[in-house]
Amino acid sequence: MTLAYAVHRGVVSLDEFLSRMQLQCYERKGCLITVFFHSLFLDESEIQRGASDPQQGITLRHFRQVIEYFLDAGYRFVSPPDLLRGLPRDARYVLLTFDDGYFNNRRALPLLEEYNVTATFFVSANFVKLGKAFWPDVLYRAWRADGRTVPEIYREFERLTRM
Repeated sequence: MTLAYAVHRGVVSLDEFLSRMQLQCYERKGCLITVFFHSLFLDESEIQRGASDPQQGITLRHFRQVIEYFLDAGYRFVSPPDLLRGLPRDARYVLLTFDDGYFNNRRALPLLEEYNVTATFFVSANFVKLGKAFWPDVLYRAWRADGRTVPEIYREFERLTRM
């Protein structure tokens, strides 16, 4: 493990800890938290296969934890139509979104049904129609096949995104 990757993991762990503390310590009535996802993986081994850029690296277990956490903290899951109708200011809300229309987003459906939770899916129809992948996924697969490490790939993504 490189030093940069260890620092990255430390920052992520600190962020997770502070997020938990913020939700537990502050009574946040009338707030809306938007949580967005891209891919939804079965487990860690699927992420390690490197078929697509894992971005957040969210597994079904992680997704279940997100839902349970917000439900346990008293949040209500809402949809864009709920927002348009207006929400009472005396409650806490979560809007879940799945961006980019990855096919593996369908894996969320059983959990959404189990917990009676809504989510919004944004599908990039042209990518689906043409069977194309997003540029980060194409590069991620190619670079992993070339033996680059995940931290090296993310540094290159950052560089390319800034261009």
